[in-house]
Amino acid sequence: MRRPLPRAAPGRSCGWSSTPALYRRHSAEAADLLTPERFPVYEAGRGGQYTYHGPGQRVAYVMLDLRQRGRDVRCLVQGLEGWLIDTLAAFNIRESGARAASASG
Repeated sequence: MRRPLPRAAPGRSCGWSSTPALYRRHSAEAADLLTPERFPVYEAGRGGQYTYHGPGQRVAYVMLDLRQRGRDVRCLVQGLEGWLIDTLAAFNIRESGARAASASG
């Protein structure tokens, strides 16, 4: 079962807050879930294992044409992080902890 995602025009972003759910990725193993009945599980069709989304989390997807912006994923992620940090700072929401200049996340 796949949960539909919000749609946005290219070069735009969209976001939402989710009800509790797990998204199973390609590398996920059913045995990894200790209580599989606790949350609904949706097929995500992407790499990785499981991702949890729930109340209080904010999820944003940015749709970009990488052919126009270059294909340097590290540069893209660092740019998006910088944009998000600057945007939150405009609302007086500051990052906590130390960040390594060479690392994302």
